[in-house]
Amino acid sequence: MGLQGVTGLSFVGLEEADAPAAFTRAEPGARIALRPTLLDRLAESGPGLVAGFAETAARLNALLSEDNRAQLNRALAQLEQAAGDTSRLMAALQPGARELPGLLKDADAATLRADAALRRI
Repeated sequence: MGLQGVTGLSFVGLEEADAPAAFTRAEPGARIALRPTLLDRLAESGPGLVAGFAETAARLNALLSEDNRAQLNRALAQLEQAAGDTSRLMAALQPGARELPGLLKDADAATLRADAALRRI
């Protein structure tokens, strides 16, 4: 069995053999079963595919509505604002962070002096 051209019609391919073969007799009522072709299957599932595409298109239209695009633009603007605020905050904290090791060293020294003073009392 084979498929013919773009139509997908089934045909029985007969080829000449090198050696003659004996004919066989089929049982009464014997049939060659046909299976659906690709074209048959596409035609059968076509309405479901079209409905699925239509639903997908409707959902995309809803997702890309004017309100949703405006809301997405607002969210992106707020994200940009937050990133800028974070950058400015980090720049403001850097001088204090650079002073922190010296402050901790001074606090350590003060603690040692206070400990020594308390032992003398």
